[in-house]
Amino acid sequence: MGKEASVTCERIDELGEHKSASGTCCVGCHRHYRLTEDGDAYLLEANPNPQIAKDEDFALSAKHVGIEYPALIEQLIQFGISSAGGPRAQS
Repeated sequence: MGKEASVTCERIDELGEHKSASGTCCVGCHRHYRLTEDGDAYLLEANPNPQIAKDEDFALSAKHVGIEYPALIEQLIQFGISSAGGPRAQS
């Protein structure tokens, strides 16, 4: 990945850390961004209930960055457990 793409990915990661109105992070949200020609990223929406089927956008996006479907589902489960106050499994 080139330097410009890396910077854009870092910026999108920063945007992904936004807090909702309730003050909680939107863990596991499917976020929709648009990039300008200058590389500025704008968050259009954060969907807290993405379709998680293996052939839907959320899972396909994860696969695109190297997260296979079983690992994606495991991460979602662990995020849910930890956000509910339970212990997270050690990887």
